[in-house]
Amino acid sequence: MKILHVTQNYFPSKGGTQETIKKVSEYLHEDYQDEVTVFTTNSYYGPNNRLFKKIDIEDEWINNIYIKRFEFLKAHKPFLKILSKLNRQIGGKDLAQSLVEWNAGPFSRTLQKAIQKSQADVICASSVHYRFANYGINRKKLKNPKPFVLYGALHLENKRIPEIYFKRIKAADHYIANTIFEKSFLENHGIESGKITVAGAGIDFNKNLQSEKNIASLKDKLDIPGYHKIILCISRHEAFKGLSLLLNAFKKVINIDKNVHLIIAGADGNNTNALIQEKEKIKSLLVFKNISSTFKNQLLSMADMIVLPSKEESFGTVFLEAWQFKKPVIGAGIGAISSIIDAYKNGLLFKPDDMIDLCEKIEYLLQHPNNARSMGNAGYLKLAEYYTWQTITERFREAYIKAIEIFQSKNGKLCS
Repeated sequence: MKILHVTQNYFPSKGGTQETIKKVSEYLHEDYQDEVTVFTTNSYYGPNNRLFKKIDIEDEWINNIYIKRFEFLKAHKPFLKILSKLNRQIGGKDLAQSLVEWNAGPFSRTLQKAIQKSQADVICASSVHYRFANYGINRKKLKNPKPFVLYGALHLENKRIPEIYFKRIKAADHYIANTIFEKSFLENHGIESGKITVAGAGIDFNKNLQSEKNIASLKDKLDIPGYHKIILCISRHEAFKGLSLLLNAFKKVINIDKNVHLIIAGADGNNTNALIQEKEKIKSLLVFKNISSTFKNQLLSMADMIVLPSKEESFGTVFLEAWQFKKPVIGAGIGAISSIIDAYKNGLLFKPDDMIDLCEKIEYLLQHPNNARSMGNAGYLKLAEYYTWQTITERFREAYIKAIEIFQSKNGKLCS
């Protein structure tokens, strides 16, 4: 099968939906001998991000996958940033949805033409937030349209999405959801159940778990007493990730138990400077940015629990990473995360925006180490059963086959 994946950016060691597309692409080739091409932007960051760091390599092969990167329009970004700031200051509102779409982009004529000319058997776009998700809407004008799958990765913290997202989903032949919650939400808004496949995200099992001796050595290097418990948060340094909520909860925790450290590690963002300032005030806080996968695995081995305070997640791959190391997790009790974490079985859920409840959940794991250990073991078993990349790839491929069948039945012809 010839498959075209279109995504916001693509390179090794990138998390989120990009990591899913990367891994699925590689496993499609490895397990099914499919020919996979990826079209993406030439930015290290997503096209909606205010930051831009160019990837100079326009096209390359990575693990037998052909990657083609395209330039996109960025000149309007400063204007939108100023307009957004004025909107909040004057009206207390965010940008209108039409302008949000302009910010998301990417606006790239060469990318658009390349997608339209694709000779793939099926096209999958990720995610629903970007303009290339319009392919299903616009393909009626094309001479040789292709079956289209949309990997949405919806953020449903407000339990509503823009109307354009519904149009994109309805125009696709098939839709891939991250969780049962996402599927139920779409069904309740008129999307046919048979049109939706729940795939989720996966993880590569790490064979190099750290020994107790290595963990002790790492603590020593980080100047953490050996008897201290470690709360670990792996997250981009962005305000919407709820990091200030976690910091406030941690301040209450250390008033009760001084033998605790909090480590926040992840890609830098608009919250990095604020986190570094907090680090200067709180001796038991460590902040790391742009960490390597090796160091991340070391931190996961060392941690006693992993906390993700964000209430804006479409999935939460960090929970899978934690379970790989048999660690208990704490997440916000929103629909997507509640679909992954089974409360008091493999982790805990706290009330969104409730700092006191988050503090209590952290304290519970600190004070009940046997229960915490049992939760970590249960998480590992769930990971092994539902979230390997082989399993996720199989679900994606089934969605592609369904999309091709639906497209052919509607058009009365085979794809060229």
